[in-house]
Amino acid sequence: MVAQLGCPQFFLTLSSADLSWPELFRIIGQQSGRSMTDDNIAALSYDEKSSMLRNDPVLSARHFDHRLKAFFKDVFVGASALD
Repeated sequence: MVAQLGCPQFFLTLSSADLSWPELFRIIGQQSGRSMTDDNIAALSYDEKSSMLRNDPVLSARHFDHRLKAFFKDVFVGASALD
């Protein structure tokens, strides 16, 4: 890649840690009429969490997008405030 395009200026790889986001499971639970506490979410197995995410991929993707935008807003706004 470097030989063809030159040295990259900026490269970032991000991935979702959606199995560790209790607020996402709380939202998914609300959509299905379940009120979930942090203890309920912590007690869910890997398979149960995965199933919940698979059943609502659009909500999962939108939540990731929201978190990504918030991250960039905090990073870039925070950096300009330091100047």
